[in-house]
Amino acid sequence: MYNSKLLSICIPTRGRAEILLHTVKSIYESKVDLSTFEVIIYDSSGNNELQINLNRNFPHNNLIYKVGNNDGFMNLIHALNLGSGTFLKLHNDYSLFSIGSLERLLIVINENRQRKPSIFFSNGNISQHAGKQFLSFNDFLYTASYYTSWSTAFGIWNSDFANLKGISLSPMFPHTNLLFALSDIKKDFIINNYLLFTNQIISKKGGYDFFKTFSIDYLQLVEQCLIENKITKDTFLHIKKDLFKNFLMIWYRKTVLEKNDYTYSLVGIKKSLKFYYSNSAYYYMISVTKFQYYNELIIEIMMNKLKSIKYLKKIKNQILFYFFKKVKKLIRIYHFIEWNIEKNNFKSFGNNGFIYQNRHIKNPQYISIGDNFSALQRLRIEAWDSYGDQQFKPEILIGNNVKFNTDIHIGCIERVQIGDNCLFASRIFITDHDHGDTSIRDLNISPVNRPLVSKGPVVIKENVWIGEGVSILSGVTIGENSIVAANAVVTKNVPANCVVGGNPAKIIKTVY
Repeated sequence: MYNSKLLSICIPTRGRAEILLHTVKSIYESKVDLSTFEVIIYDSSGNNELQINLNRNFPHNNLIYKVGNNDGFMNLIHALNLGSGTFLKLHNDYSLFSIGSLERLLIVINENRQRKPSIFFSNGNISQHAGKQFLSFNDFLYTASYYTSWSTAFGIWNSDFANLKGISLSPMFPHTNLLFALSDIKKDFIINNYLLFTNQIISKKGGYDFFKTFSIDYLQLVEQCLIENKITKDTFLHIKKDLFKNFLMIWYRKTVLEKNDYTYSLVGIKKSLKFYYSNSAYYYMISVTKFQYYNELIIEIMMNKLKSIKYLKKIKNQILFYFFKKVKKLIRIYHFIEWNIEKNNFKSFGNNGFIYQNRHIKNPQYISIGDNFSALQRLRIEAWDSYGDQQFKPEILIGNNVKFNTDIHIGCIERVQIGDNCLFASRIFITDHDHGDTSIRDLNISPVNRPLVSKGPVVIKENVWIGEGVSILSGVTIGENSIVAANAVVTKNVPANCVVGGNPAKIIKTVY
């Protein structure tokens, strides 16, 4: 089928003989020609039990076994060094190959062997189409996020691996170092999101400081990409937030609350989180996970899934007291701490300000907000620094004592400026840009693909009152002390001390 050995499946292991045998069996159960791939096992367990079992169960010429020293996660690199295939694929010893996945893997590698893009196997964990191609490392990393820490997702062309030998590698994430270094020699990246593997349940997993490893060591690698201008600050902040909410919080529950038989060190969680997050992040994590965990136990009790009266009596004082006496306090803590984490991402945020939940803030690093600001639910502010191939330098400036009601939407590619003491009703839209213009050239392009264009910044001066359902378009200045009536569409400048209304808005009254 293929002209040469395409694939090396490189598996580092240490003392998981039974688990690994299931993994190797899942590989050889496929009907693939043995000459097209090889299985590399680098074993640092220090005993020969695994080798005896492998020789007895899998007497294949394409299975290579080597005993080595235990170098921690650098064993991943030792396993890669043994591979001779066109493509080197790292693989956890507990990850089973699904039926047909080896065949699919070989097809993907063969289809790309001439162009040799970087291929990342996310195994169904990313909400993107399988085979998604990225033409920039920044876009790839934004999508792949913290899954770049997972060794089974990593693969590299043997020729690229040879070119990268000698680079400095992280002792905890050497494969991630290699993946990030590919940005210097690769122009395109592919995320293959097919579900190829299933993980076996293993006991006693761990042996290292979990929260330091991911909340410090991993984020330092990502931050280095930011320092070297390989990614944008928006991408770094996205990964940092994604890692916290969708990974660290889940593992806090697994390791601390559920008390699984992991062997991770959990001594300095608060200290580790403080390095890139804050003390507030720690308290947010414990309050939210405890609330969710005990809430689920209460529901389980109410649904009669806990049938043992003896067990119910044993836990009722702990759970029921915690739930019914503290749930309101936990909810308040949840929203307060969440907000205190997020507001640190703004360029500046004044004293005594607060934005309610269900908010969406894009690129807060371009947004400056003064003192005593408040916004009710569903605030949406978007500072666009890029769109397609376009690059922008957005700036959103909001003064002191500004009050937003619900459902305010602000979009900016240039500048939106709001003066002191302004009041906004609900359902208000403010934008300094449009999707294209009315030229024939732009009208022949689908709206979503038209370039963003601006007629100029939006400036709303001091003491302005904006009514319900108003739209304010690009290039507009609204003078101080003016009032915009409900449902008006403002397309031109509004003088100071005026009342305007209608579509398009016109002066209704001037106050002298």
